[in-house]
Amino acid sequence: MLVNTSPSIKLSNVYEHLATLGEDESVTHQPFTTHLSHLGEVINDLRHSARVLNEVNGALIMVLHLLEAAHADKLSADNLHCLISPVQVKLARSLNELDRTL
Repeated sequence: MLVNTSPSIKLSNVYEHLATLGEDESVTHQPFTTHLSHLGEVINDLRHSARVLNEVNGALIMVLHLLEAAHADKLSADNLHCLISPVQVKLARSLNELDRTL
């Protein structure tokens, strides 16, 4: 089993470091600033996807709580489908956004 012993590096930290390099007049040139701008857009897209995935996670946790509370009740598959379907759509959209970003 491989164990990652290197410190965790966040993409936003890399962006901040590169942005400070980009402020140096001797380093700044068009391809660098263009790539830096694209990296900033990617980070924003990933943050948006993370927010949506957190919302989906919260919705699924709520569904689980509802199912636990109703464990003795007879449940309608149609009602459960109506409850879960919007969550699945949101999850699929977020995964598509991640695929486009990555």
